Amino acid sequence: MISEVYLLSSLPSLSFGNKPPITLEEFEHTAKMELPEKDIAVLDEVSIRLDECGAGSVLSTKVCSILRELQEDISMIRRSKNENQDPKTNLLPASVLVENPLNSEIIAMKWLWEQIEEIESGRTFTMHEVVAYKLKLQILQRLYSFNKEKGKAILDSLLEASERSIAQ
Repeated sequence: MISEVYLLSSLPSLSFGNKPPITLEEFEHTAKMELPEKDIAVLDEVSIRLDECGAGSVLSTKVCSILRELQEDISMIRRSKNENQDPKTNLLPASVLVENPLNSEIIAMKWLWEQIEEIESGRTFTMHEVVAYKLKLQILQRLYSFNKEKGKAILDSLLEASERSIAQ
């Protein structure tokens, strides 16, 4: 527990919507210097990406379950749009349905952030909190990796291709 206390005390605080104060690589380097190997193995299994989601801890298992359900909601939204039906979500707020793709992603990431906070609440200076920190840092890095201009260019090219195929 002392290693978790020292690690968490030395890390900058994270806040949704703010630029990450450190990189994931810096966090992992610091964690490897402070935590025992068994805890590093647990931390290595933690990811907000469903295809990288491990079962290294109770928190990680809960987050993986949430990610699966989140992916189901996203798939249902996409399927409904393709079939011109009204989508319904199990987890995500209804506001995600009326937003553009970027804002929908931000809403989904905020929702995931809140789920992580709820899971970790009351567990101060534990491995749960270290795992939650890594997950939150991954969320912030994902949010700050979005490039609006590049996304708009991709969307425009898809729309142009669609319009050309309709015209033919």
